[in-house]
Amino acid sequence: MTPVRSPQPDPTRLPIAEFVPLLALERTARFGWLVVLCMLIGGLLGWVYKRIQPPLYESQVGFTVSYDLSNMGAMTQFEQDHVSGAVGDLLVATDVMQSVVDDARAQGIDLDLVTLKSISTHERMAQIWYVRIRHPNPVIAARLANIWGERANQTLKQAYQQGVKAQALQRSLDALEGCLTRSVQVEPAGGICSLQSQPELQKQMAALEQPLVDAKLASRGVLPSLVLDWSERAQVAQQPTSLNQGLAVFVGALAGLVLSIWLINVGLPERFLRRSVRGSF
Repeated sequence: MTPVRSPQPDPTRLPIAEFVPLLALERTARFGWLVVLCMLIGGLLGWVYKRIQPPLYESQVGFTVSYDLSNMGAMTQFEQDHVSGAVGDLLVATDVMQSVVDDARAQGIDLDLVTLKSISTHERMAQIWYVRIRHPNPVIAARLANIWGERANQTLKQAYQQGVKAQALQRSLDALEGCLTRSVQVEPAGGICSLQSQPELQKQMAALEQPLVDAKLASRGVLPSLVLDWSERAQVAQQPTSLNQGLAVFVGALAGLVLSIWLINVGLPERFLRRSVRGSF
């Protein structure tokens, strides 16, 4: 009786439970046309998905941040970025956004804080901070952006005034500290310092400390060396934004690539080709 010999395994066929990178690469190269086809289909599906989504219109306001170096002296790039970042944080502060929601409701726009956060973004480009609103209605998008701009501009001005106040209080405190130091070292101190006793100087310094702390907190990081300008008002968009359309196409193509590699390495193209050959005879 002739023993039955089991068929030899095809070395190019990968078991499903095993993944060998080199063989997987060789098999993928053999069926490159399938990779290209799947990526094209995936990219097309991503494009179609974005096209069938409701259109969104984008409007934006911009605030230019520059620096008065004569006020604060030379600033490093890191320091400039830091103080400019305080402006960006203030643009999207919770109280500013809540004021935008309240003003929008007063103008008949149905809006809440969660929705506003979901339809808005902010970013810095060079010296300009932008706040962008995306909405299915282009008119509402522009109105919301300008409401935001008005509230942000008002808040920035108030913070700037407090920054100027804090600077003046700090300089007064520094002058009193200088008087106190000189009065201790040399008697009598010259100028106005000689007209005040040490207890009086200490009393005046103590009186300035809390207003200085309050002014610094109220300035919210906005320094008097900043020059702030609401440089760009929102306009009604004429065309919907194509936001993330390229990303959707890329993700679709990437999904097609992954799918094609999986199909190739489970042997689907070979089984399909065998059936096609058998069906032709």
